[in-house]
Amino acid sequence: MSLSTFPASLNRPGAGRADADNVVLIGSPGVNAESVSDLQLPEDADVYASTAEHDIINNVYGADAALNAQGLPDIHGTPPVDDSFGAETFETKPGDEGSWPGGTSVDAHSQYWQPWNNSLDSMARIVAGKEPG
Repeated sequence: MSLSTFPASLNRPGAGRADADNVVLIGSPGVNAESVSDLQLPEDADVYASTAEHDIINNVYGADAALNAQGLPDIHGTPPVDDSFGAETFETKPGDEGSWPGGTSVDAHSQYWQPWNNSLDSMARIVAGKEPG
């Protein structure tokens, strides 16, 4: 489970309520929730999400959809970058292209934190109480 995903998933129904100003989900496969409201955050908390085009985590979304198509539940919930989840999404660089399906790579999953990636600036803005860039 991604570093940002695990703490957020602890806030799902029945797990209590986190006192968070904002939640940022980066390269997250999902937080075992169907929407932002399932996270039981304070009413004024905002949820932001971003996933790089070449992040290997994109392949998880396809796996969950395949499970659903066979009548099986997915294991991650709605992808945080899906419009139906309700998070405010922000842009990130696509990351290094790789040889996995869809040109995804493991490297791209770690590149959100690189100085050249605009997602780092957006995360800093969110932490500072501003809108992502």
